[in-house]
Amino acid sequence: MSLRKALSDIKLGVKNRHVWLTFGWIDIKLRYRRSTIGPFWITISIAVMVLSLGILYSQIFNQDIKVYLPFVGCGLILWFFISGLLNEGCTAFIGAEGQIKQIKQPLSLYVLRLLWRNIIVFLHNFLVIIIIVLYFKIFHWQIFLFIPMFLLICALFYFITMILGIVCARYRDIPQIVLTLTQVLMFITPVFWQKEFIAKHTWVTTVNPAFHMLELLRNPILGKEFPFFSLYFVIAMLFILAALAIFLMARYGRRISYWV
Repeated sequence: MSLRKALSDIKLGVKNRHVWLTFGWIDIKLRYRRSTIGPFWITISIAVMVLSLGILYSQIFNQDIKVYLPFVGCGLILWFFISGLLNEGCTAFIGAEGQIKQIKQPLSLYVLRLLWRNIIVFLHNFLVIIIIVLYFKIFHWQIFLFIPMFLLICALFYFITMILGIVCARYRDIPQIVLTLTQVLMFITPVFWQKEFIAKHTWVTTVNPAFHMLELLRNPILGKEFPFFSLYFVIAMLFILAALAIFLMARYGRRISYWV
């Protein structure tokens, strides 16, 4: 696949939005078939986890629960979205093996399908954040910045998923490595703890891409100072990973049907 065909594939994938929107919704329906409330079971589980961990860790870290519970609640829900995309991104093409081998469709369509599926689940879980905002009366104009930041993160994960999908289709050990790294990343990212706790080791957060994604999404919700450095960091990542994804698609796109 040439560079021109790779770009055309991406363009056609976005253009055929009715296809990946439909397939993404069908994936959710099939995953929770015969379930009365479907994805809301995940929402209920997360709500219980947020409440439990919020109360417990606020005592451990000696934090005001009115400040800490919204922090850890938003952090957990946003982290599940980020980690879910990382882990599922490894199966973007492997999971669509049958369709790739039988139907000629833009490969980027399967990436968009996976991304949309995870967005649907996140929107269900976002209800917990809405409840937190209303209960703790977190009202401020910065909250509207969440929407453009969320779209930016989705654009970033579009290319991350494309890269992971190609690499994992070729090397089947990579998904296990990504799963392990994601679990480790959760503990070195300020999901449960605040970055001020490691003031002497700020490099831990500075070099952590997950931290910058989390800051861009969580700070607008909580009304904290907007993280401009994180914005520049994520934009730089977007351009670099977009170039890498297009290169991999151009170089190995035609081989994916043989690898899956």
